[in-house]
Amino acid sequence: MIYFIVDKEQEKEISGVNFDGITSNWTSNYKVKMGTMKNVKVQSFCNYDNENDKSSLRDYIFAEIVVKETKEIKSKLAKYEGLEIVSPETKIKKKTKKVSFRKWKTFGLDLGTFRKDRTYEVEIIFTTQDLPVNCIGAESRFDFEFGILE
Repeated sequence: MIYFIVDKEQEKEISGVNFDGITSNWTSNYKVKMGTMKNVKVQSFCNYDNENDKSSLRDYIFAEIVVKETKEIKSKLAKYEGLEIVSPETKIKKKTKKVSFRKWKTFGLDLGTFRKDRTYEVEIIFTTQDLPVNCIGAESRFDFEFGILE
């Protein structure tokens, strides 16, 4: 599950990435747009129940998060005689280190401060390296959460 932050009192659950067919050197990207009603510090966690991950995929799937920030830039062009032009400007705001799901659950990933006047594209990049035989074709359930830090 991935939660879209609207404000501290509201959360919206949306469908996440499909973890079917995981093999060695597998990769999958997942993007979600986020925004907030006020400036907030955001952190992400992976959550799972050990009973639902009998093959320990949590130790072999890695995640890295790239946060892109978009803000609207207003400019006045003289030749348009005061007409205000608004164009979006997007830049990479934060890129986390690559961590296993176990570390993601234990420590979380700090995504920085999200400002109320911006839109954020959060891309989670999932990867594996060499998988042990017992993990190839294994199934597991993982939840991904974004929360506001106090």
